[in-house]
Amino acid sequence: MKKKFLSSAFILITFGLLLTWVILFVVDSNNKNPVLDLKYALTEGNTYSVSLGAKNTETEIIIPSEYQNKPVTEITARGFQSGTDIITVVIPDSIVKIGEYAFSDCTKLANVTFNNGLAEIGNGAFFGCSRLIKAEIPDSVTSIGMQAFSKCISLKELKIGTGIKTLSYQTFYGCSALTILDTAKVENIGGEAFSGCNSLFYINMGIDVKSIGTNAFASCKILATINYNGTSADWSAIEKDLAWNADTGNYTVKCTDIDVNK
Repeated sequence: MKKKFLSSAFILITFGLLLTWVILFVVDSNNKNPVLDLKYALTEGNTYSVSLGAKNTETEIIIPSEYQNKPVTEITARGFQSGTDIITVVIPDSIVKIGEYAFSDCTKLANVTFNNGLAEIGNGAFFGCSRLIKAEIPDSVTSIGMQAFSKCISLKELKIGTGIKTLSYQTFYGCSALTILDTAKVENIGGEAFSGCNSLFYINMGIDVKSIGTNAFASCKILATINYNGTSADWSAIEKDLAWNADTGNYTVKCTDIDVNK
């Protein structure tokens, strides 16, 4: 009888200790603070570039404008690529350049805040950021690379800054949620720049446009209106490459003098 009692007591104590350990583990896991891990490297200009460290678990990345009393001016090429925890990024006005594929395939990234001071967005910088909702590119940006926002399939709101004169190959390719576009001061729209934007139905196009590349708006299947801020003669004078409007809707170009049908 005594042995049975001791055996039962041992089991109860062991179970109690195990249960306590499990509870403490769960509480510790739930209270675990996210870790912001950023890496810095000196640039040729004696400033710093920044990239994501291997230990990062922080979802909101606020990039500092300074590190060790020197400005942070660049986001390293592929520096945050495939950062699976990242939801929000705030880019300070000290950043001049976002490197190639810097945030590509950050599939949870939904919010990016750009600030004036940024001049260059590299090739594929936000390629495949499938949850990115909005992109407001500041007027300070003068260069935006190929496929910079390609396959951002949730991108609904787009503001193109007035500093951008050329949109490169496939800059916004496959942004299938985009419905309204204002090309601002863009002069050259590259090949396939908006190809596959199959929710796009309205474009406001400035008189500054000089050329539209091959398949620039291909497969914009419900495109209904291009509001062009020039005359029909100005519209005809724009250099339009082969199949720039392949497989689009039966849009109307609303010029300042008359309407022009597809």
